[in-house]
Amino acid sequence: MADGYEVVKDGNGRVLVILHPAVVISRERILELLMQAGIDTASVVFIEPAEAIDVDADDRCVVVPIDQTACDDPELAEAARHCAQSGSGVVVLFGEGFEYPGLHPIAAGYGTQCGWSPEELRPRLVEGNAPSVAPTNTAGAAVKRPLSKQVNCK
Repeated sequence: MADGYEVVKDGNGRVLVILHPAVVISRERILELLMQAGIDTASVVFIEPAEAIDVDADDRCVVVPIDQTACDDPELAEAARHCAQSGSGVVVLFGEGFEYPGLHPIAAGYGTQCGWSPEELRPRLVEGNAPSVAPTNTAGAAVKRPLSKQVNCK
């Protein structure tokens, strides 16, 4: 691995990319970015959101590329939820030129987010850090998570 980073992988050494069919970001561009972030591209597996239910994503890094075409797709959110519940770190990856002002709901509920940058993506792929690394918006600025508080059940 480049720069001594260890990437979260499952038993087969794979990094999972949940790619919605409507997203216009090509697999080649995603692989190029992952390679720049220090990922062995042979370890990357692409699936569609509907296939996430059938995949055991245990302890694997899951990358969810998002652009304007599938930003609010409920199928992506369900796929990310399934992966997070099986112990995976979920990283929402905003496509090049896509502007998103704050914390994406998938990142808020299941992990973190970053813009299209290998420098931003790399620390989110380090073992154990995917959910804990502070999310950034599409411009690379830190985005604050909402404060957690006790729920009033009355």
